[in-house]
Amino acid sequence: MKLTFVEDKEYDSQFAESLEEREGLDIAYDRDVEPIARAIEGYQKSWDSINDDFSRYVEDVTGHPWAHEEYECVVSPVHQGISNWNGSKRIVRWCKDDPLKMRHITAHEL
Repeated sequence: MKLTFVEDKEYDSQFAESLEEREGLDIAYDRDVEPIARAIEGYQKSWDSINDDFSRYVEDVTGHPWAHEEYECVVSPVHQGISNWNGSKRIVRWCKDDPLKMRHITAHEL
């Protein structure tokens, strides 16, 4: 299993429940361009250091292979953690966590 961190405002916006939330999401994406870019870079580097060990561990403990070989984590300025409902290959994580600390919730969402 491999996890890649990406920006995708369109995907992220589907979790906004109202027009006000969608407008707030637009504002946050415009405001947080640099934090999102830094998070993508830092999160990817941090995650890559544990990806293979984590992937093997989950397979060993569960006795099942991952549903997908590749997953994506959308880095969001507003949503702190959204899991891969219905077998999706995508999760969502907040852009303002420490790269080391974010791994715990990211693993949980996967």
